[in-house]
Amino acid sequence: GTDEISSDPSEGSTALTIKGGALLAAVVLGLLALIGATVWNLKPNEEAEPVLRKFKLSHGSVTDIALSPDARHLALIKDEALWIRSFDRLDVVEVPGTAGAQSPFWSPDSNWVAFSKESALWKMSIDQRKPSIISELPSDIGAAGSGGWGSDGRIVLATGFSGILEVSAQGGDVSPLLAVDSETEEDLHDANLLPNGRGVLFVIHPQGVADSFGAIGLLTGSGRRVLINVEGQRIRRPVYSPSGHLLYRREPTNAGIWAVPFSLADLKVTGEPFLVVSDGGRASIATDGSLAYISSPVGNPPTQLISVDRRGGDLSIIGDPGSLRPFPALSPNGREVAVAEGLGNYRDIWIYDLERSTKRRLTFEPGGDDYPAWSPDGKQIVYRSRDDSGAEWISLRSASGEGGIEGLTEGSGPSFSRDGKTVLFTRIRGSGELWFTATDGSTQPTAFLQGGGFYVRARLSPVGRYVAYVSSNEEQADRQVYLKRFPSGEGKWQVSMDGGDSPRWNGDGDELFYLNGDEVMAVKIETEPSLAVGTPQRLFTRKSSGIRLSFRRFDGFDVAADGQRFIFVQKAESAGDGGQDESQIVIVQNWYQEFEN
Repeated sequence: GTDEISSDPSEGSTALTIKGGALLAAVVLGLLALIGATVWNLKPNEEAEPVLRKFKLSHGSVTDIALSPDARHLALIKDEALWIRSFDRLDVVEVPGTAGAQSPFWSPDSNWVAFSKESALWKMSIDQRKPSIISELPSDIGAAGSGGWGSDGRIVLATGFSGILEVSAQGGDVSPLLAVDSETEEDLHDANLLPNGRGVLFVIHPQGVADSFGAIGLLTGSGRRVLINVEGQRIRRPVYSPSGHLLYRREPTNAGIWAVPFSLADLKVTGEPFLVVSDGGRASIATDGSLAYISSPVGNPPTQLISVDRRGGDLSIIGDPGSLRPFPALSPNGREVAVAEGLGNYRDIWIYDLERSTKRRLTFEPGGDDYPAWSPDGKQIVYRSRDDSGAEWISLRSASGEGGIEGLTEGSGPSFSRDGKTVLFTRIRGSGELWFTATDGSTQPTAFLQGGGFYVRARLSPVGRYVAYVSSNEEQADRQVYLKRFPSGEGKWQVSMDGGDSPRWNGDGDELFYLNGDEVMAVKIETEPSLAVGTPQRLFTRKSSGIRLSFRRFDGFDVAADGQRFIFVQKAESAGDGGQDESQIVIVQNWYQEFEN
């Protein structure tokens, strides 16, 4: 255990030097081995998956996001404008000149972000941040629109109102890539690209259903086919993940972001879908497998009923905040309001008693009820319901809740005639058509207005001689309010001048109200000795519900018979900045690691 030293002085020095050098060499070699081992352990293992990491970002009320392919930037739609969050900075920056921007998506090299604005497709360099136009579009991009930017410089997109389009990222005219099947489809949604030009993903919206589109389609050089179909559900934003999956949002049941195994080589689904995260939406994937999504029911803050006077003042809040749809109906006596409340297939009609400050549930059947309207005597309510297949029906029942439900015919958006014997409604069959039918089933439904446009939101005048309705072109742009004689359909008078929606009559039929965006407008109507339409006058600006509606639908409202009281559904006061309306953006690195075992 001790060093051995020679008794010979001349040898002792030499022997000590040699043995001490051996010891030092051993120590050095040991240190080098330790350092080498440490360096080896710190060296990245190229075969190992990156460690799963999650973090949240809070940037107020965000309605859409897009993660850049290199995962260094996040484009987001906030306050109806384009903002950029670069992850080497702490702030999020608004891009000037992007008011009204929607549906952002990135170039494959992450140097450009594209978005739609004012019926046009735009792009912006991430370095210069000065938007420039790519192409005019046949219509605005709606809530069901999106796009993808290919490595070959081709952009594919869906506006949400037609088929799939394509255009060069360098600019030019858009051209059709995939037309809608006019016999079975309403339109195509949420276009996106698979990597390396392997195909185009999209969502199929079948005819005859407003809120049920559960099929993901794939377009390749050999044609189109369906990859997955979840009946009775809504599927949004399919996107390919490098983990070998398709991610998409599904609702209303088991709502959230789902994934299904998918072979990019064979272009086939190879396994069963599974839930990735509940209550998430707007999934976006980077090429390294990072996932970004919004962790809330996307775009729908709490709402509540409010009542205002003709100047928009004297605010009265009705009931508590909830998930109210923005289509209230005031009873003829002005004492009750019918409104749909709930989510998806769990939406029912509720009746609010304005005098007693109570509410009661009117419908209990699954399928998603909405768009209530009162009979003139206040004894019945007609509304839109959906069956298990997602088809829309006009249903009628007693406002007291007694008795059963009578299904009248297929359709949506119903309203009564003055005598309560006729219901006017809309049918969506590739376009919007106006029809009417007898409430007692004595006659077959009759077409009132079809062809040449998109017709919705019809209301018969109190005297029953004229119909106020909303008309737009086939792309659902340039919506205006018009009048026609009923039931002959003769004549046509334009009421709104620069946009209009949701017409409502006063009780005497001599004044018509409508919405122009958030502006509440009023127009005097003379019917004797002949029809004369006055000049629209702005009454006040209402507050929006904040609900993101698909298919270019806008908030509705109702008005009392004397024209002095208005009922709206608006965003609840509790859903202000920092409240329930604030979105949480979640970033997950290597999201699939959680599900591998």
